[in-house]
Amino acid sequence: MDLNQLLSAHQRAMMERGPSKDDNADRKLAADVADYADRIQRMRDHYACEGTGEIESWESEGGLVPQPEMTLPPGVTMTLRPEYRVGPYVYSDLVLALRELERQEKPGGQ
Repeated sequence: MDLNQLLSAHQRAMMERGPSKDDNADRKLAADVADYADRIQRMRDHYACEGTGEIESWESEGGLVPQPEMTLPPGVTMTLRPEYRVGPYVYSDLVLALRELERQEKPGGQ
């Protein structure tokens, strides 16, 4: 069972919990919830040990995405810039991209 399946099963078990007249069923459900929680924590710990150890770097897919190692020579810097595409045009400024979109949506636009 992968992490997403465990999380889903844990959530369903939590939603099923509630007052009932069957104490055995309540105990079984509580044991299932605790088991899922333990398995989730062990899986998270395992993945965290493989990566950087930072749980915050987890993706929503349930796994740690390793960051590629890149060493730049002295004097070289890297900057990541956003890229907004509106039709055939490419912008690095969101405001300009939105204005172009407005122009294209007006009657007589592209």
